[in-house]
Amino acid sequence: ELRAAGSTAGNAGQLELVCTASVPELINPLRRTLGLASGVSLSSGQLTVSLKAPGGAAGHWDLSAGTSELQLQNSAGRQLVPSLKLVAAGMLADGAPRLETARLTAPCGSLDCQPQQELWKVAGTLDPQQLWQLLSQFSDLPAPGLKSALKFETLAAVEGSDLQLTELTVTSADLRCTSSALKIPFGSDSIPSGALELQGTAAAVKTLAAPWHDAWWLSERANVECRFESAAGQPFGLQLKAVPLQVANAPGGVLRAVSSRRLPAPTQPQTGIISEHAFIVDQAELRLSLLPLSTGTDYEITAGHLSLPGLEADLSGSVATKDGFFVRATADTQYDLAVLQSRVFNPNSGVELVGAGTTQLTFSGDPLVYSETTPPDGSKVRFTGGGTVAWQRATFRGVTLGPAEARLTLADYLLESAPIQCSLNNGQAVLTPQFDLWGCRLALGAGSRVEQLQLTREFCEAWLSYVNPLLADAVEVQGALSVRVEQLLWDFNSLKDCHAVGELTIHQAAAAPGGGLTPLLAVLEAARRRDLTAAVAVDTSRFQVGMPLQRIPFRVEQGMVTHQGLQLEAAGYRLATSGSVGLAGQLQLTLDVPLEKVANGGRTARLPIRGTITRPQPDTAALVQTLAADQLQKRLGDKVDRTVNQQLNRLLERF
Repeated sequence: ELRAAGSTAGNAGQLELVCTASVPELINPLRRTLGLASGVSLSSGQLTVSLKAPGGAAGHWDLSAGTSELQLQNSAGRQLVPSLKLVAAGMLADGAPRLETARLTAPCGSLDCQPQQELWKVAGTLDPQQLWQLLSQFSDLPAPGLKSALKFETLAAVEGSDLQLTELTVTSADLRCTSSALKIPFGSDSIPSGALELQGTAAAVKTLAAPWHDAWWLSERANVECRFESAAGQPFGLQLKAVPLQVANAPGGVLRAVSSRRLPAPTQPQTGIISEHAFIVDQAELRLSLLPLSTGTDYEITAGHLSLPGLEADLSGSVATKDGFFVRATADTQYDLAVLQSRVFNPNSGVELVGAGTTQLTFSGDPLVYSETTPPDGSKVRFTGGGTVAWQRATFRGVTLGPAEARLTLADYLLESAPIQCSLNNGQAVLTPQFDLWGCRLALGAGSRVEQLQLTREFCEAWLSYVNPLLADAVEVQGALSVRVEQLLWDFNSLKDCHAVGELTIHQAAAAPGGGLTPLLAVLEAARRRDLTAAVAVDTSRFQVGMPLQRIPFRVEQGMVTHQGLQLEAAGYRLATSGSVGLAGQLQLTLDVPLEKVANGGRTARLPIRGTITRPQPDTAALVQTLAADQLQKRLGDKVDRTVNQQLNRLLERF
C-alpha cells in the first residue's frame, strides 16, 4: 500500500509504503532451505514493513520492519516466538540513500549500526542461551557453551572483496576476543591477515569454532588462550594454550585431568582399562609458524612445537588447504610413558608403564578425520602415521613385560605394531597387536604366543582364575605355562563381544591351596581315613595342589571363557574342572572328584562350582553325601561278604 504520510511539519510531502505478509506462507514452503526440523510448522504471524521517504530526490527517510508474535507447532506442542523489530533512518542526497542509524532488537539481544566517516560502528549485545532457545524451536541445535551475554563492538568496512574490522572487542563472563585490525577475505582460500587474541572457557571457544570444526577433543574443563597473527608475505603465527580449570574443591576421584570424548565427566569410578577421557585434551600448548608459498594454498611449517603432559614434539613439514586439508609432517618427539599412562588409563586399571625416550613420528593426510562424529568407512585411508616407541617395563595385573619397542603404523583409527618380542614374567613373548582407536578394540595376530611364563600368585588371581577360579587365591605359587593365540579380539566397551581361540599349556605348577579348595581337600582326606566327621579337624596347612603337564584348548565367546578337563592333583587325588567362567565373574563350572585315589579306581562325583570368580564354592556338601553313601555301601558289602564266608566255611566243615 502506497500512501501520503501525514501533513505534520516533520514529514510534509513524504510518501509511505506499507507492506504486510503472512510469515507462514513465506516460511513453510522453504522448510528444507531454512533447515526446519521435521514436524515444525508455523501457524500464524505477520511481517510488516513501513518505508517513509520524501517525494523528491532529497530529504529524510525512515524504515521500520517487524514481526508480530509468531505461533508454531513442534514436537513439544504449540509455541510462541517473540516479535523482532528493525528500525533505520537516513537521508536522500541526489536520490541516493545514506544510512544514519539502524537498530535491530530481539529477545536475545540488539544490534546498532552507525556510520563514522568511511567506516561503520557496529555494536550490540547477544544472549546465546536465549538465541538457542529461540532457534531450537525451529531446528535441532546443540546447546551453546557460551553461558553469559556477549557485548561486541567494532569499526567495519568493506574493501573490495575483504571485510576490514578494527578495534574489535567481544566480551562476556566466559570469553574475551580483541583485535586492533583484522582483514577477512570473502570467497577465497586465503587466510585472514592481522592479529586476533582470544581467551575464554573451552566450552565457549568450542561454540565459536563449531561452524568450521567440531572440537570434541578439547575438554570443557579447561581455559583456552589463543593468538593469531598474519601479515602479507610473512609467516603467520598461531599460538594455542589450554590450561585445566581449578578443581581443587572437587571430590576425589570424580574429576580427572582429562575429560571424556563426547561425554561429560563421570560421577562414578570408571571400571574399564582405557579411560573414557583418553583422547580429550585439557592441558596443551601449540606454537606454529606457517610460511605461505606461491600457490596461495600451500604453507611450509617453518617452526612448530607441541607440548602435552608427557610429550614434547618439534614439528616440521607442510600444510595444503586446496580441496580440503592435507598435512605432511614429522615430529621429533620426547616422551615419558609414566605421565602418558595417567592420561590414557583409568587409575584402577592396573597398568603401569615405565620408559622415556626420543623418537621421530611421521604423519600424512587429513587430520580432520578425527573431528568427525562417524568412523571412516574404510574405503580410503585419509590419515597415516608411524614411529617407534620403547619402554623399560610394562606391568598389568600380575604380568610384567621387560624392555622392548613397538614399531607402530597408524591408518585413520587403526594402530598396528610389527611383532613385539620381549620377556614376560621371565618367559618370552611374541605379540602382534592391533588397536582400533574408534571402537576401543584390541586384536592379536595369529601365532601370538607366550612361552614359559613363570607363575605368580598375582597372575593366578588375575588371569588363570578365568580358566580355574579354584586357584584364584592360591599361595606359594610356582611353575610355568605357555599360551598360544590363534584368534583374539577384545572389546573394552562390550565383554560379550570379546572373542578368542587359543591353547594353554601347563608345563608344571604347584601351590598351596586357598580358601576355595581347602574345604574340599579336607573332606577327601577325611574320606581317606574313613571318618568323614573328622573333616573339620584335618590339618590343611600341609596340602599342595599341582597341575601335571597338559594342553587345554580354550575359547572366549559371549563373555565366557570355556575349557574342558583342566587337571589338578591334590592329597593323592586327581581332580578336573570343565565349563565356563564369565568375564564379569560368574561361574558355570563343574568339578570331577574321584571317589578313590588315582591308583584305586576311576569312579568320580561331578560337583557344581558355585559363587563367583573371587569366591568359588565347590558343592562340598554334595561330596560329603556321595562319599558317605559310598562308604556305607562298602561297609554293608563287607558285612554281607563276611556272613556268606562264615556260612560257606561251616558247610565245608561237614564234608
